[in-house]
Amino acid sequence: MGTRMRSLAACIALTVLVAAVHAQDLSGLPAPLAAKVAAAPNACEDFNNGEFALKWGAVVRKDRDGDPRPDWVLDELGFACSSAVSLYYGTRGC
Repeated sequence: MGTRMRSLAACIALTVLVAAVHAQDLSGLPAPLAAKVAAAPNACEDFNNGEFALKWGAVVRKDRDGDPRPDWVLDELGFACSSAVSLYYGTRGC
């Protein structure tokens, strides 16, 4: 799959995710974080056909560096997969 097709697939996945999660505003999410959010449903589906859910508060705006502007924060603890409880928690557990 070419770069253009991957970008299109990621854009579609993010659009679907945003529609499904309409309560959280993901507009303006930086590209690296948007890519993580867009890839998460695919990883979940690939693991025993799981269903992905983005919990409230997984993406927030907070000032993390002391300037007066809020920064984007992505907390993968807010990612959930119906078929894999620890898919997004890494090797340290949760």
